[in-house]
Amino acid sequence: MGATYRLLKIMGWAACRLSPSGAETMGRGLGHFFWTFVPPKRKKLAVNNILRAGITKDRNEAEKIAKNASLRFGPLGISMFRFPLLHKNNIQDYVTIRGKEKLDALKEEGKGCILAATHCGNWEVEGAALALYGYPLLSVAMQQKNKDFDRFLCEYRSMPGQKVEYKTGVRDMLRRLKEGYFVGLL
Repeated sequence: MGATYRLLKIMGWAACRLSPSGAETMGRGLGHFFWTFVPPKRKKLAVNNILRAGITKDRNEAEKIAKNASLRFGPLGISMFRFPLLHKNNIQDYVTIRGKEKLDALKEEGKGCILAATHCGNWEVEGAALALYGYPLLSVAMQQKNKDFDRFLCEYRSMPGQKVEYKTGVRDMLRRLKEGYFVGLL
């Protein structure tokens, strides 16, 4: 067991012992901590992309937007550390699925579907919720360069019942759809 994996497991253990408000505070703190490690080149690229997209013309505002976009990874990470606390009897306290009847109909027919989302919001909880609501979710992921980090992500994504596959190709996705999987490109 590598040092990174052990550190992540300890952080998960600690996050599970916090109150919801304590977890929020830890998430914000973690986001700010990691913001200091974002390379200046990446920060500049984000600001320039925001300006180029016309979201704002003010450089200071673009810098705030870029920072806030990065800070959200702290709370996202903490919510994933808290996956051991999620189960099918409490997931509705965290996530409500609108249009659930459509997903239920597909599941009942044994048909799969592709669920695509952007990296907005909390895609980790999104995947966990779909699995805990009972949908046969196959999460398509990218293998991480750090083996310990990859091991942790796969372990925690699997906890709520997601099946994780790396860079699933079109043929693989079509096969999984025929098997009734909900393929998550979250």
